Amino acid sequence: GPAEAARAFAAAWAQVSGQAATLAMRQQIFRLDVVEPPPGVPGRARRAARDDLELVLRWSAAFDAETGVADADVRANAIRRVAGGAMWLWEVAGTPVTMAARAPVVAGVRRIGHVYTPPECRRRGYAAALVATVSGDALRGGARSCTLFTDEANPTSNRIYRSIGYRPVGPALLYRFGDPATH
Repeated sequence: GPAEAARAFAAAWAQVSGQAATLAMRQQIFRLDVVEPPPGVPGRARRAARDDLELVLRWSAAFDAETGVADADVRANAIRRVAGGAMWLWEVAGTPVTMAARAPVVAGVRRIGHVYTPPECRRRGYAAALVATVSGDALRGGARSCTLFTDEANPTSNRIYRSIGYRPVGPALLYRFGDPATH
């Protein structure tokens, strides 16, 4: 959550529960009100379908491994996102090359996340094009703005999101609770 609130919660939880609170990631919260689509990226966006579930599962596991943010139930969440129309893919010549998810609108804001591009498809603008498309769809669909969280240590994602209109709002912190040796 937002840095000060997350820091306070982690300290309080550690004191009450007796569990260690370990800072897992420094993040940046970004907000978008107007999309600036990247020019000239080949391909198109589409919602993931049931036939895409195994791909979404593989990419979700890879996302978790790369970010160090483990999903408690990758399979159930992938099924829910695909079935609910929340997972989107960017495809080139019929082949998916990146994915992104969107959460329901809350207080006029739709959160975009779970953005993943396999290494062999990176640096071609696919993720930027997909996030811009999904964000634009959200704004046209009634959201006043979109948000997303990035790892402050990842300059590529921070640059990409700024290039399509996302602006930094403030820092966020991700904590893990329990024995640090098991993280």
